[in-house]
Amino acid sequence: LPWIKKGKILIEYGKPISITKEEILIQEDLKRIKDFKIDLSDIKNEKDKEYPEVGNYECKVTYSKWFIPHTSSIQIQVEDTTKPKFSKFSDVVEIPLDSDQNYDFSSYFLAEDLSETSIQYKTEEVDFLNPGDYRMMIIASDTYGNSIEKECIVRVQYEKETSSPNKLQVSVYFCFNLSLFLTNFSITLCSLFFFFSSLLICCFFNFTHSFLFLY
Repeated sequence: LPWIKKGKILIEYGKPISITKEEILIQEDLKRIKDFKIDLSDIKNEKDKEYPEVGNYECKVTYSKWFIPHTSSIQIQVEDTTKPKFSKFSDVVEIPLDSDQNYDFSSYFLAEDLSETSIQYKTEEVDFLNPGDYRMMIIASDTYGNSIEKECIVRVQYEKETSSPNKLQVSVYFCFNLSLFLTNFSITLCSLFFFFSSLLICCFFNFTHSFLFLY
């Protein structure tokens, strides 16, 4: 149609379709065209959403020019050109030594988009067998080929050493056990002392009593 500015109306996915005659008619025809209407009833929104899915749609157009009614159609293309966004991104990821390229990084990164998204982890530069910091590229893509990439650091950690007691710990342990031993030993000696003392006192009284009885 010569009075339409564009052969096809482009709508970004995620936006409700709303078209006015000012958007598609050439300036010279705005005053000549009357009763302009676009029938969008054939364009159905996605379930539980307020916008249609990606695709091409043909809509009926009615208008009057020079008081003569006309009917035609226009093409509407809903397209997704928006890149996903990272809603969660860890600049530094620490992983244990001897991990491999199948390590699960999903808990460190999350991407959001109106379309379905997936995340790739480029681990070619990561040496999982040697401790150190390595670069890794994170690529988030949606169903329609839009993607965003961002770099992070993968820190392969050194193997944790088995903890061994230091000199102070050994000294404290030794002193504690020595103190415990001496305490028990002292208690034992005191108990023996009181026992034999009591025994001697009893023997002495018995001897004295027997001696007095004889005299």
